[in-house]
Amino acid sequence: MKPILPSAVLILGCIAVASAQAPKPRSSDFFARDAEERPAKPRASEFFSRGDAPAISALGADGLVAEGVRYVSGAMTLTAPRIEVRGTSLTREDVARLLDPAAPGDLRERLAAMKAREIVVPDLAITLGSAVASLKDLRLSDVGDGRIGAVVVGPGSVALGEGATPARAAFARFETAGVDADHLLAPFLPHPADDASALKAAFVGAALDGIALTSPDGDVVRIARVVGRDARSRRTAAGLGATFDRIAASLDKEADAGASARGLAAAADLLGAFQVGSLEAVGLDYADPHGTTGRIARIGLAAAAGAPGSVRLDGFETAGPDLTARVASVAVEDVSLRSLIDGMAAAAATGSRVGPAEARRFVPQVGAIRLGRIEVAKSGAKDGSKDGSKDGTTGGEGAGAAAFALDGLELVTSDLVEGVPTRLRFAMRDLSVPAAFVSGQDSSGQLAALGYTAVATSVRADLAWSEASRQLAVHEIAVEGGGMGTAKLRAVVGNVSRDLFGRDPEAATRAALGATAQSLDLDIQDRGLLDRVLAMQARQRGVAAEDVRIEYAAYARLGIPQMLGSMPGATELGQAVARFITRPGQLRLGVKPLQPAGLSAAEVAAAEDPATLLGRIAVTATTE
Repeated sequence: MKPILPSAVLILGCIAVASAQAPKPRSSDFFARDAEERPAKPRASEFFSRGDAPAISALGADGLVAEGVRYVSGAMTLTAPRIEVRGTSLTREDVARLLDPAAPGDLRERLAAMKAREIVVPDLAITLGSAVASLKDLRLSDVGDGRIGAVVVGPGSVALGEGATPARAAFARFETAGVDADHLLAPFLPHPADDASALKAAFVGAALDGIALTSPDGDVVRIARVVGRDARSRRTAAGLGATFDRIAASLDKEADAGASARGLAAAADLLGAFQVGSLEAVGLDYADPHGTTGRIARIGLAAAAGAPGSVRLDGFETAGPDLTARVASVAVEDVSLRSLIDGMAAAAATGSRVGPAEARRFVPQVGAIRLGRIEVAKSGAKDGSKDGSKDGTTGGEGAGAAAFALDGLELVTSDLVEGVPTRLRFAMRDLSVPAAFVSGQDSSGQLAALGYTAVATSVRADLAWSEASRQLAVHEIAVEGGGMGTAKLRAVVGNVSRDLFGRDPEAATRAALGATAQSLDLDIQDRGLLDRVLAMQARQRGVAAEDVRIEYAAYARLGIPQMLGSMPGATELGQAVARFITRPGQLRLGVKPLQPAGLSAAEVAAAEDPATLLGRIAVTATTE
């Protein structure tokens, strides 16, 4: 029955997947593209089963009941043994015309004519190819003028595919409110009578409870509840059918430039045609026949109209025969598809094929990515981050041998130029990796010889470019190793033009060669690594650790100036390194070009030998 189709549109979307098991029709076979391409109206005998029209009779003082309703449209068949229309002024003849596809008026016009306090469908069966759906107790309230006040369905189920074990989907209850069925259907119909080019609310809110999905292989996914709010949509410029056709044609390997441009324009139009205010799923569980299980406490998407949105995942856990993992949270903030939509539209307007430079504009804008604590371990293994210390030197036998942990990660970007962020902040907190894992990169066993059972690392970075000063400031790049030490780098690069971030590779190369290094500062803080290195060398050579320390300090005091030659500050550097070895603490190094304008990348590339470059810089060194 056509008037009840909008109520089930969100539930039945998954049925379309089943069409993959049958020969693929064109999208235009489902959605008419132009008025002259509308499919011919079916005959009444094609609609009513074996030519038998549904029996329509009175239901109380202001209601009607239709029995034996069957609707056929291409590969889809809807069957409802009984439909009750309550609180209506429609006559039997009115209902008969609304059920007859041969009668004048498209679906939107019929919906506008349907007025009732409530429509009840106790049982509705839907078949589409090899998919079979069953909906129970479907109720539509306050139906009139193309709007539905509320829709409630439940329970319901869908079987997808043929064979003894088809894929199955089921739900306990579906409900939605504030449905603008007239606007919801506009994208699917050719040339609506009114303007459907603006985003309008399709429904105020919808919720689906008790979802269970089962694959033919026995994988089971359960979702306690899915809630969506403030869904908006509009009609695409060419109509939904032509939009899909153009996108499909552009993906063909033999598509020409014109087809590719039309596909890009259609894809950009489609991405801008749908918008959801918020979408949330809670209580997701997964299990497969091999013993792997998973759970996500919550997945949420939120976006204000016309503003960037956010995606967040909380409480992910998975466990299998060989591996367990936990992720506290994943958040992607300030996400916007505007750059993608505008980039695709701009590329389509030129009619040329998209190259790597143009493709940068297709990257969605993301303001921040944040990860909470992550733990990964072999099943049954202890988490070394709990049994051991952050310096990776303690813990019982085997503790942390198969466990990895990350306390958190954050990436924040802003001030984009041609899709490239010119301000970046990054932080990775306490990545703990067992020494056994990196043994492949440490074949000589140096980590074990130094007494480390795990490698714990933290990294921070903060960089920003200023167009006004034409400087790229490296505020900080810091690496910290638990039980080892910390290295912090700061630098200023001058003469950095906007071309460095542009799409022209030649201009970007010229800008990079013209950039000048103006200053570099490096701070090194020892937290035990140097003493471990000296002790290991002493054991291997069979001497006292202090003897090795004195030897290394002497090498630094004499060897560094000899190696650096006439570079200003070479002697000062050798003495500072010697003091640092003698008494580990903090070593501060500063490097500046002798020329006020700085040292350019072109000068570095043109230098014939290192001595030439060393003669152009000055070094300062201090210890604490």
